[in-house]
Amino acid sequence: AIAALPATTVILAAAVAISGIVAFAARRRGGRLRGLPGWVGFWVVFSLILVALSRLPHWLSLTMLGLMMFVAMRTYFFLVPVRVRDRYAMLAAYIAIPVALSPGLLGDPDAFLATMPVLLFLIFPVLLSAGRPHEGMLESTGRILIGVAVFVFGPAHLGLMLHLGGPGLIELFGVMVLAAELPGRLTGRFRQGGGFARSIFGVGAGAL
Repeated sequence: AIAALPATTVILAAAVAISGIVAFAARRRGGRLRGLPGWVGFWVVFSLILVALSRLPHWLSLTMLGLMMFVAMRTYFFLVPVRVRDRYAMLAAYIAIPVALSPGLLGDPDAFLATMPVLLFLIFPVLLSAGRPHEGMLESTGRILIGVAVFVFGPAHLGLMLHLGGPGLIELFGVMVLAAELPGRLTGRFRQGGGFARSIFGVGAGAL
């Protein structure tokens, strides 16, 4: 059964398992909303998103995924310090979203593996280093590359899984992520006190 899965899925599953083991050993839960209500709220919405991606028509799923990637990328650039002169690299980051999703639409993992390294390690550094030498280029390059890797390169794998694995594979991957995260969550210390109202607020904040 494992041999029948796409290689990309197997690699991602292994990465999830390793991350879960490290989180369990380090007792790290991560994130600002570390309380149980916020965590539950996140997983409720995340589960609904995974089910929707898996069950909607393929073109609609990729459109939905692309919009979420755009919003995440836009929010990231709003929060991190970037300079006006980096606007061309930021524009390239937005353009990279449909480029990264197109192999999922075509069902061509080789195109995905060939395109993303070129974007990450050639196009973006060239755009950021064009022109006269300027202060802060290294920090800006790191911030933008991290944003593209997390909010474009990572989620675009879901587009490939939608095409190659069919319905059910995305939900299975979500279950594996939850299984990897759950031990670290359970061994951490939950924040006590606050009552029912605080729990409801935590669920809503986590969902948001």
